[in-house]
Amino acid sequence: MNVKQIKFNKTEKIISENLDIRVEIQGLGPTIRVLRKSKISVTTERIIISQKALFGSNYIIQYIIWFKKNIENIHFKKGITEISVSPKNINKISLKGKIITELNFNDILIKYIRIFVEKDKLKISDNFF
Repeated sequence: MNVKQIKFNKTEKIISENLDIRVEIQGLGPTIRVLRKSKISVTTERIIISQKALFGSNYIIQYIIWFKKNIENIHFKKGITEISVSPKNINKISLKGKIITELNFNDILIKYIRIFVEKDKLKISDNFF
């Protein structure tokens, strides 16, 4: 699904968008999936992680992380991974001299998602939860 095709709720507003961001996802195994040139869109209800299509200017949604919605397990919809996160699981960490944002999940399929942008620049607020 293309980012332009996403439907927002009437009360949902885009708070910040960051382009050309590195994202790392660690799952069950030892491998880490790396998304380069990602677009991180933070709204009042979710974080949308999308990756630039190989040829073109479109961004394809890879992950949707909900703040308020309680999604018990990860589910996949139209090639998009959806999961929810609580505020206590969004942390600033120092990695290789950079302060980045880490979202921790206690799920079998996703251990963490690291967004190589500071939490403050993402403008994630505790009011979203």
